[in-house]
Amino acid sequence: MRDLRRTMELLQELRHLVSEMAYSVDAVIVEGRRDVEALRTLGFSKPIYTCSGTSMPRGELCSTVAKECSRVAILTDMDEEGEHLFSEFRRMLTEMGVAVEDFYRLKFRRICMELHTNSIEGLLRVSRLLPT
Repeated sequence: MRDLRRTMELLQELRHLVSEMAYSVDAVIVEGRRDVEALRTLGFSKPIYTCSGTSMPRGELCSTVAKECSRVAILTDMDEEGEHLFSEFRRMLTEMGVAVEDFYRLKFRRICMELHTNSIEGLLRVSRLLPT
């Protein structure tokens, strides 16, 4: 019972975080379509760009984002590949004048760890516990 209560608290915190993020950033970058689905389920309605499963080169994706956005969050997975993608995108976007809001990645990481997942996609399964 205690674990379920804590899970519900974390999910409410996630919903609040996503709502706050919607006011602070113009878009989010994630790895794949299931990550998009998870953020949409949590209520994020702004643009979401995917960096995996697309034929668009990373530099081109960053150029597109830079043309349309001044502030973004990068929510790639919390594994080795995701950390590499985060660093690469952060560097390129910063060089293009886009502010990358690291705060959200850190908050998502903490919540994901507590929910025993290392991906935004993993939140999809847990988020189904939330009442609509």
